[in-house]
Amino acid sequence: MTDDELKGQIAAQKALMIAVATAGPRIASVNAAYIERRAAIAAALAERQLSDPNPFDDLWAWYGRWQEPDLQHYQQRRLFIGALYKPVLDQIDARGRGASVERTVEPTGWDRVDRALETAVKRFDAAQNAEDFQGVGLLCREVIISLGQAVYDPLIHKPSDGVKPSITDANRMLDGFISHELKGASNEVLRKYAKASLGLAVELQHRRSAQYRDAAFCIEATVSLVNLIVIVSGRRDVKVSARLAPKASAPDSLATLNKLISGESLSTRLGRILKLLNAKQQFSGGFTQNGPDGVQVEQRLPTVQGRFQLHFVRAGPHITGFWYIRSLTSAAEIPTAMADVRVLLSECSQGQDTACTFILVTDEQLGPEKVTAYSMFDKMLVAVPEESRRLFTFEVWDEPILRAKETELVLRTDG
Repeated sequence: MTDDELKGQIAAQKALMIAVATAGPRIASVNAAYIERRAAIAAALAERQLSDPNPFDDLWAWYGRWQEPDLQHYQQRRLFIGALYKPVLDQIDARGRGASVERTVEPTGWDRVDRALETAVKRFDAAQNAEDFQGVGLLCREVIISLGQAVYDPLIHKPSDGVKPSITDANRMLDGFISHELKGASNEVLRKYAKASLGLAVELQHRRSAQYRDAAFCIEATVSLVNLIVIVSGRRDVKVSARLAPKASAPDSLATLNKLISGESLSTRLGRILKLLNAKQQFSGGFTQNGPDGVQVEQRLPTVQGRFQLHFVRAGPHITGFWYIRSLTSAAEIPTAMADVRVLLSECSQGQDTACTFILVTDEQLGPEKVTAYSMFDKMLVAVPEESRRLFTFEVWDEPILRAKETELVLRTDG
């Protein structure tokens, strides 16, 4: 059956269903023709990997439906039948044109998210069979993983079930992001909507018997989720300001725009924070600790490794923390910085019982790079003697964390 023949059969079926529901022929006289045509339509749609939208096995089933309160008037029944078949007719027409309805997806500025979403949309437009539709779901999964990696910060985003997400656990990463960024009673509706979009997208992407509608719903849920997360992250807040300087390099993050406006360097901002936290750079690394028997024991930590500098955090005369801090000029420096962390882990775990924190600082807004850094640290920690692993922690202070610390310390009052 050609597409035109199929559309003709559907038109005839629609006309018959409307006729019997609007004082036309008696059901008994046309029911057999309806059933035969319905089977032919269903078979033709199945050949195209499309589902028959008509749930009525015979006209008596249709009679039971039009007796319900919402279909008491003839016009309501006509509109119902038109809407029943419209989606599948649109799909047939789209296939005939060799493309689906054009979909415009506004870039997020996160390269991996944008590339993955563009690929998923193109694959959906070209999908022909169940395997193609299932592939759309898998591509949507990659979009959501990249989205989670772009926004998740282990220091501030805690999943509601308390489980630390893996680098590909987008569900928990985005759950933590949504719970933190949309917290409070005033955001309850938004929070529920965001989590519902996430849940729908995650559920649909795993359907193995996917059909056109499954893939279409999955694409729409994924696009909706991406747009919502981008808005919540604040990345679209800067678009108006960014247009004021069209000749400058396009600012794709709040960090870049903030630097252009304020002109302050990372070292200036970090210096203020460290002063208020009473964290001072050390050049000797020597200090004393109470030993097991209460006797003061001389200790010494390496003061420098690569560009890491040792800082003592003090509360009055007492040392409350040992921080190794390194500033990054770009995310590309993370592998080198982590190699230095590995050396410090080795040196600081030999013959000492001193808790140390390793901190990378940047005024960029990191995404997947931050998640990768935490993953690298977890792997490096395995090489440390088991009894010493509890002593070491790792943090990445990127632009959102810097802003949060500046706000907490009242260095800024603009949120």
